Amino acid sequence: MATARRSLDEALHSVQGLRALPEHARDEAEERAWEQLRQALREARMQPLALSCVPEGEAAATLRFLAAWAAKRRVLRAKVAEGLRVLFGDAGWLRAARGDAELLASLESLFPVPERPLPARAGPGPGGVPAEGGGCQQQAPAPEDPALRQEVRGALELLASALGALRRLDWAFPPESSQNADRDGAVDAFRSLFLGVSRLSVAARRAGTDQARRGRIALALEAHSADWPGVLRFLADLQRHRRVFSSQIASVVVKLTELSPVFEGALEEAPEGELFGTSAAAAATAAVGTAPEAAAAAAGGAPGASPPAAALSERARAERAVFEGSRVQALYEGRWYGGTVVAVPAEDPEGRWIVQCDTDEPGVLTYAKSVSSRVEAFYEGEWYRGSVVSVPSEDPEGRWAVQCDADPPGTVTFTTSVRLAPAEALPAEPEARGPKAESQHKTAEASPAEPEAR
Repeated sequence: MATARRSLDEALHSVQGLRALPEHARDEAEERAWEQLRQALREARMQPLALSCVPEGEAAATLRFLAAWAAKRRVLRAKVAEGLRVLFGDAGWLRAARGDAELLASLESLFPVPERPLPARAGPGPGGVPAEGGGCQQQAPAPEDPALRQEVRGALELLASALGALRRLDWAFPPESSQNADRDGAVDAFRSLFLGVSRLSVAARRAGTDQARRGRIALALEAHSADWPGVLRFLADLQRHRRVFSSQIASVVVKLTELSPVFEGALEEAPEGELFGTSAAAAATAAVGTAPEAAAAAAGGAPGASPPAAALSERARAERAVFEGSRVQALYEGRWYGGTVVAVPAEDPEGRWIVQCDTDEPGVLTYAKSVSSRVEAFYEGEWYRGSVVSVPSEDPEGRWAVQCDADPPGTVTFTTSVRLAPAEALPAEPEARGPKAESQHKTAEASPAEPEAR
């Protein structure tokens, strides 16, 4: 943690020094301070405790600098928003943002400031002596979650297997002149890569605002840092030969950018960066939040995001923002099974939900055409509770279709703004079924009747 904290302290010192500079000397100094701060936040994503114990005044001044920098350099708004997401994982930075109404308002236009409760301020250290940092005591890492640890381990094993297969292919998709078996093996390796990365993304989302747990995922991925340039070469090659996988390729790039600062750096330096976009993290930033404004951002992309912040389609971003890692019931062979969403229809070439069902072993996935999930739809200024009938990737205009409880069956509401409904009593779980050893893939078909639109 010492290196990450030293980088942060140097960046904060540079920000503090801007106030003493004459106007004509500020531009270059602001650019340097921004680059220092950005690098420090990359390191802090892997070592989040480095953000602790920053004096509130320094934190507030740094947040003001970020808000002003985003206003001055609008093309960097998405990168600033990603930095705020990292900072707000720490209670001290969140307290600094909330302590000034004007500052809070300037930040809200960039990134929704979390509303979670804050812990009480740390008191004196042992023996009544203030702890280092003016009474601040660093928060201990949260205890391990065994289920989360198992999920991360399984996802990393899947990822390592995929990388091994791609390494044997020399990070290239076999040409048309090669045997079909070689190309099939490359596609299978890519599918394992996609599923491994998707499961890691779900695990990171389950960790929520626990930056220590998210940091452990980033550190685990650092073991594969030498492979990232090769992965990017393979993905670019696959995109040229198999465009049907474009949405899944974009999803892998976006999720790895969210999970690994090292991958983000490799993407910026690689020749393929222009193909995939050097700011894929902006795609996730654009999709944060559940308010109508946030849903609109998910549909329209982040202001100033570089080309593939469109790397992931608008519809995929909207679906991921609501459903990735959420609980649903998946329809399989006429019965419903509870599970967790690993990937959304916009990320699958056949438009299926990919669900890890509770009754299956980790890694045995259900490919379902239909899931049941309770949501709230925004319609004419009001939120209405109901069930999803179709998702944006299934609609020509990119809208959600929801059967609202207030409407008669068959009358659906089309909307661009949907959020998960608060937890409510779910139907009884079906009789448990064992995992199917003969197949890693299950496809559930469903053909609901065409609903009446409103």
